[in-house]
This record gives sequence, structure tokens and C-alpha cells, in this order.
Amino acid sequence: MQNRLAWSVGALIAFLVGITLVFGIQTSLKRAQFKKDFKSLLFHHRIITLSLKLLSDAKDLETGQRGFLLTGDSSYLEPYQNSRTSILAHLDMLLSASQKSPAILAQAEASGQLLAREISILNRAIVTQEVSGQKRALQIVTTGEPKRRMDNLRSSIGNILLTQNREIVLIEARTYKDRRNVKRNFLIFMGGSVSFIIIALFIILGEIRKNSRLMKRLENESSHDELTGIPNRRFLQEWIRIEILKDRNKEFPFLLLFLDLNHFKSINDRLGHDVGDMVLKNAVKRFQTALREGDLLARIGGDEFIAIIRGKISREEQNDLIMRLKKTLLQPSLLPKDFPVRFGLSVGVATYPEDGETLDALLLIADKGMYEDKQTSHAS
Repeated sequence: MQNRLAWSVGALIAFLVGITLVFGIQTSLKRAQFKKDFKSLLFHHRIITLSLKLLSDAKDLETGQRGFLLTGDSSYLEPYQNSRTSILAHLDMLLSASQKSPAILAQAEASGQLLAREISILNRAIVTQEVSGQKRALQIVTTGEPKRRMDNLRSSIGNILLTQNREIVLIEARTYKDRRNVKRNFLIFMGGSVSFIIIALFIILGEIRKNSRLMKRLENESSHDELTGIPNRRFLQEWIRIEILKDRNKEFPFLLLFLDLNHFKSINDRLGHDVGDMVLKNAVKRFQTALREGDLLARIGGDEFIAIIRGKISREEQNDLIMRLKKTLLQPSLLPKDFPVRFGLSVGVATYPEDGETLDALLLIADKGMYEDKQTSHAS
């Protein structure tokens, strides 16, 4: 991603420099001012290039850090570390190149301070996740309005881009004052500069869209089970937390069913994990056919699932639902007929708010009921 952006920007710069050379030599070869203006154009183009690279690096830095925080996958730390190294190198080059202009240097230093602050926050979040866990790490990156911080950073670097583009336009207008060609040359140079900014911003926006799609995929992976595609424990915890917070008057009860596949370990041991995965995916499909459209099904462990049934239902409806879940799992059978272990489903029940007002409290009651059901099925 970063190499593609750098190549595109480099090609555009080469094109603009080529135009500068052709028309500059044709109109101002004998002028001493031409050399000065030409060096200024190269200087401003270099400032633009370094600024665009800083924007790209900042996006990759944030993506790598978010990927690690959301998934805990340490492979995201490599692009994060590469982007951090690249940012420091490009920032150093920008500060060095800006020494010729106090105004640009001041803007570059301001952007550098914003970058240093953002890197410090991101580094602290990564270290905190490794030491104290994801929750504390997310608190760090969400404190102080992270979107506002990134918007300030983009605005600061954007001011450099706008200033440099304005300087380029002024130089081009001053360089080509020849009355016979001034209109043509000015339009060419103006068009080239504006095109450069538009195309460069188009490329950056394209990369931002790609990063947004990546972030959505990461968020989905962090909240859904990879094998079955249904919500996972993290999603379930957040869902119940929000539902309980909204239900201040305890007016919206729900039923929590703890579903556990009996003897699932024997299936993995005897038939292999591929068959076990197939059983899990087919079990989920059958559970979903037995549940209503608005009910929630989540996988919280290897062979453990939670079903959330909204609304208040009678004991008879509850028993009918449990029997329907057990029957739909067994008919037709998911296993070979000669499989020696008795496969089935154990179910525990908890109701909100009667049995508890937190996920842990509800799971404790439902887990106890599930094990009682399991003991009953073994005894029979």
C-alpha cells in the first residue's frame, strides 16, 4: 500500500518536474531568475512529497495499531513498527528540508509535535494491551477524541500542502511572463499543479477507503466467531451490557439459554477436527431454524452456545423451545449411524432480570442448569 502510493506520487512529481524543465528552458533559459525559481519548485515539490508520505504513514500506523488492539494478533505490530520508523525518517527529512523557510519549518514542527503525541498514545496503548489487557488499552486510544486528534494532524499537514501549492502557482506565474506564451504556460502549469494535488488526494482517499474496509473486517472478526460466523462472547457481553443499560425500569425481559453439545470432544477425538467443525456449523444452522428471527445466537466456547430470546415467555413455551432445539439437532443425525457415543444437547436456563442483571450472573445460573440437564441425560 505504502509503496504503491509512493510510486504514484513519484510518477506525478516526475511529470511535473518534466513540464517545468521543458517550458522553463524554452522561456527563461537565459534568465538568472530561472535557476532560482526552478530550485524553489523542486523544494516545494519535495515538501509536498514528504508531507503526503507522512499522511500515508500515519494511516498505516493507525491501521496496524488498531488491528493489534482489536484482534490481539501480534502480526499487526510489524506494519505498525515499519510505519513508525518511516514516519520518523520522513519527518526528519521534512524538518531538514524546511530549514530554508522559517514559515514551513514552523508548520513542519507543529505537525511533528502532533505526530509525536499520537505515536506516544499509540505506543502506550500497545504496551498497556500487552501488560493490562485490551480494555485498558482501548481506554487510552479513545480518551481525548481520537478522531479529533487525527483530524488535527491531517489539517496541519494539509496546511503545508496548500501553502506549497500556492507557492508553486506563484512561482509558475512569475517565471513565465512572456506575453506571447504566458496564457498557455500559466494554464499548463496551473493545471499540472492542481491536477497533482487532486490526483494525490484521490490516491490518499482511495487508501483511506481501503483502510476503512480493513477496519470493518477487523471489527467483524473481533466480534464474530470465525468458524460459524455467528457472534462471539465479546459481542454477547457488549450486547447484554447495552440492553441492560437501556432497560432501566426492567421492562424488557429476555431468556438466556446455555446450549452445550454432549460428547463433542469424543467426536473430535474419534472422527477428527474437520468432522467436528462440520458438526458445529451444521448445529448452528439447525439452532437458527428453531429460533425466531429476532433471537440472538452466540458461540462462547468450543461446544458452548448462548441463545437470547427476547420478551417474556411462559414455562410451557420455554419447554417447547428447548425440546425443539434438542430435536432439530438430532433429526436427521449429524453423525454416522454406527458412531458409538450418544450425541445430544444439554440446556440451562436463566431469565433477566429475575436470575440476574449481568451476563456473569445469568451464565452462572444457566451453567448450573445445563450441568443438571447433562447429568439427567447421562443417567437416562
